[in-house]
Amino acid sequence: ARLEDINRGQLTRFLAQDFFANALFMGAVAILPLIVLSIAGGTGNAYYYIALTITLALEALVANAGMSLTVESAFAQERLRGLARVVLQRALMLMVPCSLILIVGAPVILSPFGQDYVQEATPLLRLFGLTVIFRTFIIIFQYVSRSRGRGRSLLVADVCNFILLIGLTLVLTPEYGLVGAGVAWLIANAII
Repeated sequence: ARLEDINRGQLTRFLAQDFFANALFMGAVAILPLIVLSIAGGTGNAYYYIALTITLALEALVANAGMSLTVESAFAQERLRGLARVVLQRALMLMVPCSLILIVGAPVILSPFGQDYVQEATPLLRLFGLTVIFRTFIIIFQYVSRSRGRGRSLLVADVCNFILLIGLTLVLTPEYGLVGAGVAWLIANAII
């Protein structure tokens, strides 16, 4: 489609929905460590943050594949379904082993940070590692939605994820500590 053929109202609506969806996820990622900080203190937050950082770094690999999907489908919209299937399969071929490495190898991965991190952050990194699989599906869904111009789908998914992440973290962390925060991350993403 030529630029002149694009409905500006639809484009503006889509961009606003996509922007707010991204802002909600980034907001959750920024708020969650603050919630953990207020409940588990600075030391607990350090354990939480390193596990989250490792996990988000892996998710960036899937996001890069999703960006490629968006670019390719822009040139061949009719191929989006097939392209999405291939990207999802390849992302899972990478993320399933990465998930297993995080789950099994968490103590080794955390060992450069010291024994306290190994002891305190291992259960959390294992929970986040399991969540990588769910996040792979979510991220590919987001890029397919972008390719189809479905901003509302993006916004609904991220509003629900934001509410679940924040709500479950506030409920589970005081009772179960860092494991509760990890379970909140797992449940919210599994539901989405």
